[in-house]
Amino acid sequence: MKAHLMFPHDDFNIVEIPHIIKNTTYNDLELELISDTAARKDRVIYDSFSAALLHPVDRPEIVKYRQENIKDSIKNSEIIRNLYDIACDAVEKKRKSWWGFYRDTPSTLVLNSVTLLNMHIEIIKDLRIIAQRHVDLFSSAGFKNLFSIFIEELDDDYLNSLQKCLNELKFDNGMNIAAKPGNFNQGADYFLIEPSEIKKIKWYSFHKKHSFVINERDDAGHADLYRRRELALMSVVVPVYRSALHVHNFFASLQRELAFYVGSINLYETLTEKGRKICFPNITDSGNNNSTFKNLMDMSMCLTEKSHIVGNTLDLTGKNAVIITGANQGGKTTFLRSIGQAQIMLCAGIFVTADEYNSNLTKGVYSHFKKEEDKSMESGKLVEEMKRMSGIVDLIKPDSMILMNEPFSSTNERDGSEIAGQIISAFLDKQIIVFCVTHFYELSHGLYKNNDPEYIFLIAERMEDGERTFRLADGKPAKTSHGIDIYRRIFE
Repeated sequence: MKAHLMFPHDDFNIVEIPHIIKNTTYNDLELELISDTAARKDRVIYDSFSAALLHPVDRPEIVKYRQENIKDSIKNSEIIRNLYDIACDAVEKKRKSWWGFYRDTPSTLVLNSVTLLNMHIEIIKDLRIIAQRHVDLFSSAGFKNLFSIFIEELDDDYLNSLQKCLNELKFDNGMNIAAKPGNFNQGADYFLIEPSEIKKIKWYSFHKKHSFVINERDDAGHADLYRRRELALMSVVVPVYRSALHVHNFFASLQRELAFYVGSINLYETLTEKGRKICFPNITDSGNNNSTFKNLMDMSMCLTEKSHIVGNTLDLTGKNAVIITGANQGGKTTFLRSIGQAQIMLCAGIFVTADEYNSNLTKGVYSHFKKEEDKSMESGKLVEEMKRMSGIVDLIKPDSMILMNEPFSSTNERDGSEIAGQIISAFLDKQIIVFCVTHFYELSHGLYKNNDPEYIFLIAERMEDGERTFRLADGKPAKTSHGIDIYRRIFE
């Protein structure tokens, strides 16, 4: 019994995110804000949603599988939230009721397992009712399969037979135990006998006539009886415990996977309430960069800004290196963030803030943004930049994407241009898509002169009066960042 809402045939396990990604890409692209918005202070949702963002999917069928599930979730948001609340309740019941002080004894394991299974049966019945009532409202494969589990696999006959077994394991009418004679005629190989089987045993009438009662003050006798009882329970403790654990793991998995979809609903509602447009990305052929988009916006800005946000419309088909120059505060970093966010959302199966977004899947998105100087003075800025880049190189794989924002600006233009140019060239040789914002004219102009068809050069638009449009367009690298415009606006 598996939820399989994130993958058609695999489990969704939350694994540790590499340190270099958690402390660079996650912060550089402001994914923390997006995850917080999706979570709404629910830690399970935060963990599931952020794990999906930072563990990209590189198979189109899985991305489409999640997209259809999200569309169903948005359309039936109250039902999905109800399912999530039920799954959370099931997981919480185990935390409150599972295991006593003597948790390693067979009797305690059986008792707690039976108690937990009884609680879960009632929860499964609630889920069956929801599935039966609302299955026709869903069209996605993920939720259709989930509801079929509740309706077909966990039908009345199965639940009634399970309930009967659990009632017998309560031993309300006593416990029937049998044993074989050991080497010295002592009891050995103790096991339980089902109540329905007891009358089939030939010596049952003899057993009824020959019995004894242990005196309530006979501590040794009661201890011996307890020992034999524990030995008999050993024959059922493993299957009963595993059954309880299997059912609990199903609800824990259901909680994790539904959390992702509840987070997607929360994010969608927040964006639409703010009047932001969203779309589900289309997957293009893998290989070279095949990105085209209309009115692509920075999602984190869409969540925080109240004013109108300018999007970008570009065709980057076949351009594996995108070099961006132009005016300060012209929207270059915002564009870089929007590209990274959209690519991560695409590879997680989530919508993006754009009118249209088409791109190939990548095996990861990495970032190398300019950082503030190390306050501990353990290393200079250039050394710190080189260490971060080295960490990325150790992890990055072909068919990934890297976003570089003013790389190696901590050194002079000649050295910084040389270092950045060699790194960009090495990334391209390994089939890694590069987006680079730079103020190094020597770098951008040097690459521009090569007329390499893999490169495209974008420039932040600036009007004649210095006004920024916050849009990017094809353009020859600019020699200046027009910092004087900012000076005049502030001081004049």
